Amino acid sequence: MIALDTAGSDESNSITTRERRWPSLRLNLALSTTEASAYGAMVGLGETYLPAFALAMGMGEVTAGLVASVPLLIGGILQTVSPQAIKLIGSYKRWILLTAAIQCLSLVPLVIAALLGRISPLGLFVVASVYWFGGLAVGPAWNTWIGHIVPSSIRSRFFAYRIRWAQLLTFSGFIVGGVLLESYKQSNVLAAFAMIFAIACVCRLFSTLLLAIHREPASFETALTAGELLASSSPFIAARGRRLIAYLVAVQGMVQFSGPYFTPYMLKHLALSYGEFVGLLAACFIAKAAALPLLGKLASQHGARWLLWVGGTTIVPLSALWVVSDYYPWLIAVQIVSGVTWAAYELGFFLMFFESMPAAQRARTLTMYNLANTSAWCCGALLGGWLLSSLGPSQASYHTLFVLSGVGRLASLLLLARVDNPAVVSNFVTKLAGTVTGRLPRAFTTLPVFEVIENVTHLAPQGTVAELGRPGEIVAIAAESSPSPSFVGQERATEQSAA
Repeated sequence: MIALDTAGSDESNSITTRERRWPSLRLNLALSTTEASAYGAMVGLGETYLPAFALAMGMGEVTAGLVASVPLLIGGILQTVSPQAIKLIGSYKRWILLTAAIQCLSLVPLVIAALLGRISPLGLFVVASVYWFGGLAVGPAWNTWIGHIVPSSIRSRFFAYRIRWAQLLTFSGFIVGGVLLESYKQSNVLAAFAMIFAIACVCRLFSTLLLAIHREPASFETALTAGELLASSSPFIAARGRRLIAYLVAVQGMVQFSGPYFTPYMLKHLALSYGEFVGLLAACFIAKAAALPLLGKLASQHGARWLLWVGGTTIVPLSALWVVSDYYPWLIAVQIVSGVTWAAYELGFFLMFFESMPAAQRARTLTMYNLANTSAWCCGALLGGWLLSSLGPSQASYHTLFVLSGVGRLASLLLLARVDNPAVVSNFVTKLAGTVTGRLPRAFTTLPVFEVIENVTHLAPQGTVAELGRPGEIVAIAAESSPSPSFVGQERATEQSAA
């Protein structure tokens, strides 16, 4: 599978060579890959079908749409207790197992509701919020924990392999759920939902048990105690992490501006059959899974920064490509390209994110990132929905959303450039202002606004690439769960794979 090299980074120096060697490392890698597969199956079966379940329970389209976003935001707010909770419990692993179990148990009320045939909208929102709390709260601790289990020298390739299997099982779960609903739609569709959520619950239970079996390095809890969780670090590294978060959140908002509306566009305006719809999703998932091993090797060779730039640049035109043609083979080609480019972005995002901050800051920073990310998710979707409602649900309106989403992603690249060079945005504004003022009459350049621009562009802190450390020092982590932020990355299986 993966050649095992026990050489590690500074983060893993506290773990002795003996602790990293066979068989514990081999066992942990196998457990982690299997756990990701089980988790992926739960995602494909569980949260994917929550809006459809709301409709099946007789709730309106608005309620079905809100259940996919509002509980996510509530979960993002609730999971901010993670740093203090880990400090109180005194163990990353115990918090991981507790929150994973909470997410697993949150699926039980859905099974009962489907069997009884009734649940109130408030009840569904509460259950979904608990589900997202468990899923989001486990991520920060898991990322820090797994970073001490997997040696840095194999992380890029290993996590590419791990995400690949998670993607395949997510899509498989989605297909299984669709087949069950199709089979029972003429008789008892709620029985199908009960089976879907029950299987998802079992998958999450299995993944939780696998997390419990992981062999933890004996020196881990002493090398990185809960008390060190909130330790401060270099201001430069902290600032760099914040700038990376700003970029990721901006991209998330622009993706969600159009992403949730690809499904109604495909099914209503393009009048795709269910088979054609699934075919488009399959093209994206398969391309993503096929590309990940190669992308993992490229990340090892060229670094996380290079891979994130490749992914961040190539995702820019994806949504706008849907405006070019609605010819089905063209859409399949777009989806194949989309799968590869999103895989590059997601893997680069994971690698770069953990390269940008030390382990002591990781759980706290990821917790804040989850909150910002879920907020961007909801805000982007609401803005896109508002614009679509204002323009009217015509094909031209959808095309407007898709193009604006691409423009927003392009503008977000300025924030990505600023991750390594904080002055890049101010330099850009300075050049833009110089170009504009050079073309204006002299009288206009004496206005107060130009003086303000000139002053503001000198306020940004200066940074150089030389300060960033060796580019080859990569800490690659694939997040256990987050709304983009899971291994599915910046899009959901049924809605954003086309984005």
